[in-house]
Amino acid sequence: MYYFSSADRSNVGVALTMNKEQGHDLLSTAGLTAQQSALGVAIFYIGYTVFEIPSNLIMTKVSPSKWLARICITWGAVAGLMALISNAASFFALRFLLGVAEAGLWPGMALYLTKFYRKKEIGGRVGTYYFASSASGIIGNFISAGVQLMDGINGIYGWKWLLIINGTLTVIVGIVVYFMLPDNPESCRFLSEKEKELAMTRMKSEVQGPAHVGFKEVLKQMKNYRVYIFGVLYMCPVLISTSLQYYVPTIIAQLGGGKFSSIQVSLMIIPYGICMMTTAIIFPRLADRFNSRSLPMCVFFAITGIGFCILSFAGPLGVRYFGVLVAALGQGPLVPIAMGWTTSSANGEKAVAATTGIASTMAQLGVIFVTYLLYQGWPSDAPRYVGSNMVNVGLSGLGILVTIFLRWDLGRLNRIIERDGQTKDGVKIKYLM
Repeated sequence: MYYFSSADRSNVGVALTMNKEQGHDLLSTAGLTAQQSALGVAIFYIGYTVFEIPSNLIMTKVSPSKWLARICITWGAVAGLMALISNAASFFALRFLLGVAEAGLWPGMALYLTKFYRKKEIGGRVGTYYFASSASGIIGNFISAGVQLMDGINGIYGWKWLLIINGTLTVIVGIVVYFMLPDNPESCRFLSEKEKELAMTRMKSEVQGPAHVGFKEVLKQMKNYRVYIFGVLYMCPVLISTSLQYYVPTIIAQLGGGKFSSIQVSLMIIPYGICMMTTAIIFPRLADRFNSRSLPMCVFFAITGIGFCILSFAGPLGVRYFGVLVAALGQGPLVPIAMGWTTSSANGEKAVAATTGIASTMAQLGVIFVTYLLYQGWPSDAPRYVGSNMVNVGLSGLGILVTIFLRWDLGRLNRIIERDGQTKDGVKIKYLM
């Protein structure tokens, strides 16, 4: 599911440059300006943000498999219908509907993991989700390079074929999810009765409080300052990742000064995806294994910032392209570790649902501005995009500062647990740092 979610999101960025030489790219065929394309990208997150927390709360009251399947099928349908874009109005409307349809997927999938894995195991599993996101960048750009050759078949532009194909496949995946995804260990068809019992016993110590969550729980969590700190921690890598997810085709095209063909641009994005995929799958699992969160967060925020500096200030084209790859290596583990840390620091399933919803909503609010104001949305910043890159460097620095604060704050709570047996909120299990 997350593979197709990432593919359907990034396809807009790819569509902006597909078959540009023939004038058959999304901008040219729909008559969009650069600012309108950036606004359309941002509008997706308005719909996503407005409906994200309600979607996450609904998932605690209904079957997770059915709700995640509903999300997948409806967003796939809208993603396919985006092939009907013909002007700015239709672009804006369909982008908003896509956000509404997909709302709640990422925090919902994080919440779903808490039914099967313990707190200290979450980060690596979220990393697997993010691995799928990176894989979509690799496979998707191979596909887009091939689909560009379909340009004009049956009078349909290449970018429209791309959206139709991905949207159709997403709907099929949603149908499979409806019938195949287990809701909890007890409903796993592939486990024996003994394995089910072992899985449920293993999770008993992790479950605290009833599963159903209402807005009272959201309001309760909104009074907890730590939720907002984790929200900022999660927001920083999400903003960085999203800005690149949408605009890395534009960045690479500008690196070549207009000399790269649209197919070359698609192929040059593949190493970027490989770099991000590699660190996304390896380091969140290492963080779980060593029960470490703050150290890898600081290290990879620093690597990300260095990558953007190389991209901005290096001279030779090859070195600047290397900067893109360094930034990809840095950002790969950040979102999985941040979401895993946020999830594991919430006390009980109610708190997990509310906290992840709030943190994700904060991140998506930030994404609205990032996608509208940076790169394609900041034409005067081209061709080197130094200003946009420095915003991402600043987000990396902010992420380091927030990580250091959380390490101090959670360490203080752990000392209270050691001394008194629990915090004033009744938390008895030490926080991961």
